Amino acid sequence: KYDSMLGTVRLMVREEGPGSLYKGLAATGVRQSWGLVVKFSGYEGIKALFLQLERQKTNIESGQLAAWQHAAAGGITNIAVGI
Repeated sequence: KYDSMLGTVRLMVREEGPGSLYKGLAATGVRQSWGLVVKFSGYEGIKALFLQLERQKTNIESGQLAAWQHAAAGGITNIAVGI
């Protein structure tokens, strides 16, 4: 019944109509939106924490983060989304 990707698309459109190609799109959008909210807010929060620690360590108000701190913030938030 499903011999190839194109054949599957044709069968879906023929049997269920063109709307069948978009089933589940809203649920996917909701899931992705939640994940992005967690990623962006978590990333900014962890970056702020690293910056606060950096400022305490150096006593300089306008400290900058190292590349590893940006990478760690991104990695931690990606793990949080997966949990």
